[in-house]
Amino acid sequence: MQGQLWSETIRSDERMEYMLFPRLLALAERAWHKAEWELPYAHEGRIYSAETHYFDETRQQHRARDWQSFKERLAQVELARIESYAVSYRIPLVIAQPSETHWELFSEYGDLPIQYRSENSDWANYQSPIPRTTAVEMRATSKDGKRFGRVTKVEGIKATTSH
Repeated sequence: MQGQLWSETIRSDERMEYMLFPRLLALAERAWHKAEWELPYAHEGRIYSAETHYFDETRQQHRARDWQSFKERLAQVELARIESYAVSYRIPLVIAQPSETHWELFSEYGDLPIQYRSENSDWANYQSPIPRTTAVEMRATSKDGKRFGRVTKVEGIKATTSH
């Protein structure tokens, strides 16, 4: 198993860490753990498509369950561990789910803290759905609140990401 890091534009150790983590943890997970949904290696080659049914619905469900479990472990244990080593890891974007009247915010990795702000206001900790009356910026934070993910802005039902 291998993972690549294309480093032509990486100019610092901090940026390298940001590009590697937490992806490197996912790579290690796949290298060290043979999942029950994993198919045996077919050295003669196989075509994997919806028509061949090699990767059936049961395997897909097991893979989805394992991915959810990994994301929860990542948020609850692993990110704090790499943070304790002062690694500059990537904090995921916040996902905004609209209803007719509110935004519900989620972190891709489970229970990471989320902050939001409306125009010309300070960042506030997200506790419950936010009315969709104005544009809102949102970001995930590290558990200790010292580092922040990229800011995403929602207006109506459209979302944009700032760089």
